Amino acid sequence: MPARRAFVMGAGVSGLAAAYRLLRSDWDVVVPAAATPARPGGIPAALTDFGLNAARRLGLLPALVERRQPRCDLVAVDAAGVPLAVHPEPPPHRPVLGQDEMLAVLSDALGGEVDRRGAELPVLVADDCGVTAIFANGDEDWFDLVVGADGACSAVRAAVLGSSN
Repeated sequence: MPARRAFVMGAGVSGLAAAYRLLRSDWDVVVPAAATPARPGGIPAALTDFGLNAARRLGLLPALVERRQPRCDLVAVDAAGVPLAVHPEPPPHRPVLGQDEMLAVLSDALGGEVDRRGAELPVLVADDCGVTAIFANGDEDWFDLVVGADGACSAVRAAVLGSSN
C-alpha cells in the first residue's frame, strides 16, 4: 500500500504533536522549519486534563514529567506589578513546563523522521484526491492531507478558505 502523506503547517506544540501522532500511524510527514525559535522559557503552564490525556496517549508524559519545572503558587499581576490574583500550586500529577520544554520533548520524539521544509506556507492547489504544495523555491510535492496547526490567525485557513474566513 502506498504511504499516506501529510503536510503539517505549524512547527509549534500543536503542529509537532499532530506530526508525531501521524508518524505513529505510519504517515509520511512534512513540517515546515520553525520560522523563529521558541522564546527561552516562555510562560510556564500546567498541563490541563486534555493535555495530560494527549501526552499519555502519545507516550510523552514521562518525558514531560522529567522536564517539569519546580512548582509554586502563581501570582497574576497587572502592568504596574500590582498583584491581582494568586493561583494555587498545581497538583503534582500536572507537569508545569514552558513552551520551549514542550517543543524539546516533541522534537526529541520526532527525531529525524520528519521532513523539514521552508518556513513559508506553500501555494496549495487541491485536486480530486489531495493537495499539491508549491514551495517558495519552486519545488512541488503532493499530499493526502494538509493540517493547519499554525495558530489562531492560520495561514492555511486563509489559503484554503480565503482571507474573509
